[in-house]
Amino acid sequence: MNLIQNSVTLIGYIGKDAEMLKTNTGNSMVRFSLATNESYMKDGHKVTQTDWHNCVAYGKKSEFLQKYAKKGCKMAVIGKLKYNNYTDKKGIERIAVNIVVNDFSPLGKNNLEQKKS
Repeated sequence: MNLIQNSVTLIGYIGKDAEMLKTNTGNSMVRFSLATNESYMKDGHKVTQTDWHNCVAYGKKSEFLQKYAKKGCKMAVIGKLKYNNYTDKKGIERIAVNIVVNDFSPLGKNNLEQKKS
């Protein structure tokens, strides 16, 4: 039951190529943004709302995601929400919300072509 207490599943498009980083402890970490779209009708016109989600992954997953999380590619991610409090350069308290990726699946033709190269 613990696995579904904090669970997020998204299908969207990568905003820019995944960025590989190192954590303070020297572990590998990848960061990327994922756009999801929701469409609805308003006054007879289709309106599309795009939400951007910050995603991170660690260890072996980060190495695979660096290969497959390329700008414009469709991706399914499963993970959990993680909230981090920090103070910005101006001294203002902020909260960063990330999706810590536990599993992922590249989707669509673009991703299949990348796998071949």
